[in-house]
Amino acid sequence: MAALGLCAIAYATLCPIGLRPHLASANVERFGAYLVLGVLSAMTFRRDWKLAIGAVVFAAVGLEAAQLLVHGRDARVEDATVKAIGGVIGSCVGYASFPLRRLWVGFVAQGERLEARHYRLRSRPF
Repeated sequence: MAALGLCAIAYATLCPIGLRPHLASANVERFGAYLVLGVLSAMTFRRDWKLAIGAVVFAAVGLEAAQLLVHGRDARVEDATVKAIGGVIGSCVGYASFPLRRLWVGFVAQGERLEARHYRLRSRPF
């Protein structure tokens, strides 16, 4: 999923400005796209948070620098910074969600066990 997200971001970053989708202000779009990419990278690199954050920051800086090769696009340090911050926060959110997900799955499993036990007790003939 992270690779697909990166491909979509690469297209929006490197395509001619007229073909780029516009949903909100430019900085909000940048931050949001890399926030989602950060969450996806955390899911992809579950055990190595340094690799997940490094990949997102590298993608932000690399794609911003690649705009120098595209006619009509310009690379700016401020844009790369917004993207990198969005990616780092997204990765942190992704990694913070792992314990919450584990807790939620535990609650659901415990509820299912209690429900099954209640059903077995009620279905016994007396």
